[in-house]
This record gives sequence, C-alpha cells and structure tokens, in this order.
Amino acid sequence: MVETEKVEIKKLVLVRVGPGDIWTDDITLDGIDFKNRPAQPLQNGSRTFKSLTLGLEFVFQITKQVEYHLSAFAGQVFTVSTDEVELPPPPPPVKFNLYGEY
Repeated sequence: MVETEKVEIKKLVLVRVGPGDIWTDDITLDGIDFKNRPAQPLQNGSRTFKSLTLGLEFVFQITKQVEYHLSAFAGQVFTVSTDEVELPPPPPPVKFNLYGEY
C-alpha cells in the first residue's frame, strides 16, 4: 500500500505596488520599494488593479482558485491549493547478527 501526504502549494499571483491599494499581476516587482522608485515600469502584458478585490476577481477568472493567502506586510497574495504526493517507502528494519536475525 502506497502512503500519500497532502501538501499545500502556494503560488504568488498578486503584488501590491502602491501608493494605496494598487495591485499588479507582474510578480517580478515583488520586493521593490515603491516609495523610493514610484516610476518602476510594469512588464509588457501585466495588469494593474485599483483594489485588491478587482485583483482577486481577475485571478479567480483565470485560475478558478478560491483559496488565497494574503501576506499584508509583504504585500503579496498567493493562491493556495493542495496536492497528494506519494511518500517514499520506509527503510527496512535493521537486523543484527548478534541476535541471530540473519
């Protein structure tokens, strides 16, 4: 019998760019301090959203994910999904000649 374990998978989908409640799906901007660099250009094809709700709606329409993790301090939103992975078989028990086990 193969044993499995549920694993939580988080994928970064939105990053807060500020000022205020402005979010983007351009995750390459993660970690940039926009107070000092407000003119940072967005990647071609990325989108900005005037509120977190609009960003979440966009992500939902694409991914159909309904579980999210919000890191407010870091300004990041992750989709959360679970997957089952197979656990490796346990190692065979150790046998000792001293006790006549082999």
